[in-house]
Amino acid sequence: AQCFGAKILSNVALFDMPIFVHTQNPIRSKIKIGYVSSKFGQHSLGNMTYCLYELHSCDEFEIFCYSLEPSDNSYNWKQTRDHADHFLD
Repeated sequence: AQCFGAKILSNVALFDMPIFVHTQNPIRSKIKIGYVSSKFGQHSLGNMTYCLYELHSCDEFEIFCYSLEPSDNSYNWKQTRDHADHFLD
């Protein structure tokens, strides 16, 4: 588990993104949901989840997908990319 965790941390570090800091906003904003995976494409996990991202209410949720592997140009990959508000690979 420690080896797997270290690998994930090294992959996430490649994105070079600022650390998220939660700020309280009195105005109701969308709930932000993030998905991190190396299997958004043609894989059993991708097969089960690609339609999930379009089911979130656009008025209530903002969807972020972070891929740990490059695109395989599969249908699953394209559907995930097209239905997430933000997709980073």
